Amino acid sequence: MLADGHDNLVTGEPARTAVRVLGSTGELALLYGIALDNPYGLPPAARAESLLWLDGLPEDRLRTVVDRFLARDEPNLLLAVIELGIERRGGWLEDMLIDGLLATSHVDAFRYAILEAIARHRLDLVERLSRRLNSKGQAQKLAMLHELRLAT
Repeated sequence: MLADGHDNLVTGEPARTAVRVLGSTGELALLYGIALDNPYGLPPAARAESLLWLDGLPEDRLRTVVDRFLARDEPNLLLAVIELGIERRGGWLEDMLIDGLLATSHVDAFRYAILEAIARHRLDLVERLSRRLNSKGQAQKLAMLHELRLAT
């Protein structure tokens, strides 16, 4: 299922399910390889799933994967980083998430991150992001953030 080439490009299925099976059986080395280099050419949604199983990796290895995900500025990969970054309070992952959200051109992923942070009671993260937004270069993101904060 990982390499059959019949994956849905939007959902990543059935490869995404195969990644979940690998995660549930503890195949961290294979999942790490998928997240790091994507040797099977999986769609982004399936590759992103692999990161969600790697939270227990040593920090330096997890950071390498997160770096690669953020460098791609691909919404599905960013969503996985959002999930991990909201779960972990403070530290390098939260800093990288904020940097990635500031840099991304995908406003829907930005909106999702704000909504998730608010829903998970991470107003500290929303506040940190708000302080880093530039009103000139990121006016759309700043307006969206303020609108979402007012709505809650």
